[in-house]
Amino acid sequence: MPSTAIQHLIDHFEGGLIFHEVIAQPYENTTFSAGLVDGHPVDTMYLRLSRDGKNTDILLRPDEAAAIAWCLTGVLWSDLIEKHSEDADRKAAEDWVTANERQGVLV
Repeated sequence: MPSTAIQHLIDHFEGGLIFHEVIAQPYENTTFSAGLVDGHPVDTMYLRLSRDGKNTDILLRPDEAAAIAWCLTGVLWSDLIEKHSEDADRKAAEDWVTANERQGVLV
């Protein structure tokens, strides 16, 4: 039996693979987690999606994990920039109207 510290690190053992959870983000009925996996010939990382007691594990090489992180970062960045751009466009339009009203130009 592993020591308490080792036992804490081992999330679960399945099909000859040992999963070590490194990070988790729980929500009301869902948890996203990721970690390291031992025993697979190529994949050394995993992403787990847990919902209502059902797990979906995706085994990944480090380059695949980086690609997923890069893609999601791109989506978050694009969404943020789009919202900022809409706010900036709205502000510019309001400033234009205000400036023209001050000059007595009908808009």
